[in-house]
Amino acid sequence: LSQRLAKLEARLVLSERRAVEGRKVTARILAHKVEEVRLEVAVKLRQCIEQLGGKAVDLFQIIAKGEDVASVEEAQVFLKENNCEMEMEKLSKAFAACKSTPQDGSGPVKVTREEFGRIIRLCYEVKTAVDLTEQLALGPAMRSLQPGEILEVQAGPRSEPSTEGMLRIHARAQLDGALGWVTLSSSEGEYLVKKPNPTSS
Repeated sequence: LSQRLAKLEARLVLSERRAVEGRKVTARILAHKVEEVRLEVAVKLRQCIEQLGGKAVDLFQIIAKGEDVASVEEAQVFLKENNCEMEMEKLSKAFAACKSTPQDGSGPVKVTREEFGRIIRLCYEVKTAVDLTEQLALGPAMRSLQPGEILEVQAGPRSEPSTEGMLRIHARAQLDGALGWVTLSSSEGEYLVKKPNPTSS
């Protein structure tokens, strides 16, 4: 009888471990999907404001119309008015995912300036050593960025004005705060900087 109990206990412990692992895998998959939606929303909002000649840093003030919070509905109106459509479900997921504290579920999802900053944040990781330059046009390097460095996008991507027309981003290096322009890929198509995979964060 005691051997049977020991076997049952062992099976129960194994089942519990598998259930815990299954929940962890499910949580990672869900987090990955939410991050994919957030990135899609971030890109859409940034593209929309840049088409208007503005900067991502101005988005909150424009959408919130001078208030302390911006709602998901206000973001959708902004996009729609500027011919940049986005499904309400995706906007709602991105807004809800970036809230510091969960909302009670009543009324539209609203975010503060800081929370909105998390929604539109775009980062790239340096894959191959690449120069950080002062201007959009290729020029002398301010410094060389090394593989593994993280860059926070300020603007772009935009085409470099030379005949090559490479895409470049205006970014701030997290390592030292250096601000400049970085080429996304080489003329051979090799990624120099790339958005990190959401599953790795």
